[in-house]
Amino acid sequence: MIPEPIQKAIRLARDAGHLVTVITGRTETSARPFLDILKLQAPYGTAQGARVQHSDGSVLFEHKLEGLIAQKLIEASKVDGFFVATGEHFYVLDPSHERWLWAHNEGHKVRAWSQYENESVYKIVFESGNDGLQQKLEQHHQDLMFYPWGNRYLEVTRGGATKGTALKLIAETLGVAQHDTIAFGDGGNDHAMLEWAGRSIVVEGGDLSLTREHERIAPPSEHGVALWLEQNLL
Repeated sequence: MIPEPIQKAIRLARDAGHLVTVITGRTETSARPFLDILKLQAPYGTAQGARVQHSDGSVLFEHKLEGLIAQKLIEASKVDGFFVATGEHFYVLDPSHERWLWAHNEGHKVRAWSQYENESVYKIVFESGNDGLQQKLEQHHQDLMFYPWGNRYLEVTRGGATKGTALKLIAETLGVAQHDTIAFGDGGNDHAMLEWAGRSIVVEGGDLSLTREHERIAPPSEHGVALWLEQNLL
């Protein structure tokens, strides 16, 4: 969960008049506990930016994969460990397998892939030790977004579904100029967001590929975000 000092600093920043949002790779269901803790009042993004919605739940933007493309990706991957997130459901080969216990615990409606009926998809996540999977899928789907996590996970979304696109849309919706935006990130999926934001801060302890040109702060365990907010905004 979010360390209390960071929660407090974010609350104080919001109380001081700053607008706070979250853009995450998680689905809405997975992100909900964190969103509730922060009591967001601004639009926010989930599924790598494939979905942006207002705090009341109304959808501002969706950028989903077509069902036919999702099927082609699954067939081409030859991977047993995957889940397909449509918003309503998680589709997996075997919902009873222990690897999906976390999804059940988070409240996802996990269904068998055999029940999939070409619904549009926010994202697909492959769980694989095959470091050639991305290259294999990109050969025929160069227009999609690929988010690798080491040699174990690979997330796929529709082209243009990025955290940078989501941040731009949220800023425009709120009437905030690009140069007035501040973004914190620690993963490879944060590249687009950090590149678009007026001021970008990389949280240490995450993806080492993130450019050294951005400001860098201590990891969550050392409350780096809280310290930065206290020193620069509060």
